[in-house]
Amino acid sequence: MLRLLTVPTRLRYVSQLSVLAALYFVVAKISLLAAIPPGYATSVWPPSGIALATILLYGPRLWPGIWIGAALVNLTVQSSVVAAVMMGSGNVLEALVGAELIKRLIGVPRQFQRGEDVFKFVVVAAAASTIAATIGTLAMAIVATLPGGIAMSWWTWWQGDTTGMLVVTPLILAWTTVPAIPWTARRKRESIGFGVVLVLVGYVAFGNILTSPVFSPLLLVLMLPLVNWAALRFDQRDVVVTIATLCAMAVGFTVAGRGPLASGSVDAALLQLLVFISAVAVTGLSVSAVENERRRTMEALRESRNELERRVFEQTWELRRSEETFRLLVEGIQDYAIFMLDKHGKIVSWNKGAERINGYLANEIIGQHISRFFPVDAIERNQPQRELAVAKSQGRYEDEGWRVRKDGTRFWANVVITPLYDQDGQFRGFAKVTRDMTGLKRIESLEQRERQTNEFLAMLGHELRNPLAAVRNALNGIQCCWSQ
Repeated sequence: MLRLLTVPTRLRYVSQLSVLAALYFVVAKISLLAAIPPGYATSVWPPSGIALATILLYGPRLWPGIWIGAALVNLTVQSSVVAAVMMGSGNVLEALVGAELIKRLIGVPRQFQRGEDVFKFVVVAAAASTIAATIGTLAMAIVATLPGGIAMSWWTWWQGDTTGMLVVTPLILAWTTVPAIPWTARRKRESIGFGVVLVLVGYVAFGNILTSPVFSPLLLVLMLPLVNWAALRFDQRDVVVTIATLCAMAVGFTVAGRGPLASGSVDAALLQLLVFISAVAVTGLSVSAVENERRRTMEALRESRNELERRVFEQTWELRRSEETFRLLVEGIQDYAIFMLDKHGKIVSWNKGAERINGYLANEIIGQHISRFFPVDAIERNQPQRELAVAKSQGRYEDEGWRVRKDGTRFWANVVITPLYDQDGQFRGFAKVTRDMTGLKRIESLEQRERQTNEFLAMLGHELRNPLAAVRNALNGIQCCWSQ
């Protein structure tokens, strides 16, 4: 691998391996302070979480750093090269297999987005821990005697690795992302208050020596409201910090011989306590993931609502602009009376042309029946209702006839009535267009009179020409005789 890298890249790669190996070694050495005999297995093993987070974030190329750190720390226990090589290999395989399964199932969970992702992560962590626990227990059985038996050693190793993954890996992954919730002044005040309550509750639950041993285990339940508080009110980064803080306080006070489970051996107390903390961690991560999902859903709904409001505003604006354009068009027409009627024939709109032709202002005629425009004899024949009925049944009505203005004068009108329906096919009323044809009617009348006059003169001329024909013939005969 090193041959394929340039010199600066090699140096950077070697530096990364050295830092990872040193970090793994230091944290592992501290964790082994709580190890059970012969000193390899401990119920507190944060290095498993560091290894898994490293492979998830930077890929499998950094596995040598994990192997070096694990092998060196196990070599310091009993100076067994075989045990160090086997245990280092088991820790590497555990991280590689766990990271690959997590990537395949949920990707790189810098923050858990769904509750089922937390469940998948827990299952993978529990399954991957069996690799290191099995290889490590086998190595211990080869090089040393196991006072507690193989089963106890395997369980301790598995519990330590699983808890380390559940607590440390989400802590590292979550803090590689930016906060999902902005740090407002109110949130800062709440965070300070939450931190104070967290320390106090942690001390009461794990460090208080005055509480009765009978009731002290019940104090562990106080962790659940705190974790849920963090999950519901803060970001997932704050949740994992809360879990890690409670875990550190629980382990520290228990190793010091204090806490609700410190009456027995430290190893047994840590095993029981970390099982409970693992359950609390899973609960907190699940609630936080569900809350994150709810926040994303609400944000998506807000975005959808904003988009819908924007579209409605745009469409409303377009509709208003279209209506305004149509209104200006209709009102600007002076030669046609264009107005609408309701289902019963009452006027509901009025334009300038209607005002000019009929003589009514809008406030005078709106709400009145169209029979106002008909002569008395037409009203008696029920002509207005008949026109509306024909228009509704046939889809259109057109006619010419006399109509009456406001001042009582008559005008000859061309009328077109059209029924109106909405998008659902429901009948809404009528549109009526009226044109004043009085001038054309007068012209047609004059033309007809002129035509009749011409016809009369033509006929008169014909009748006059017939009697004069004989006289003309006689005069022609006399003229001929005179000439002879």
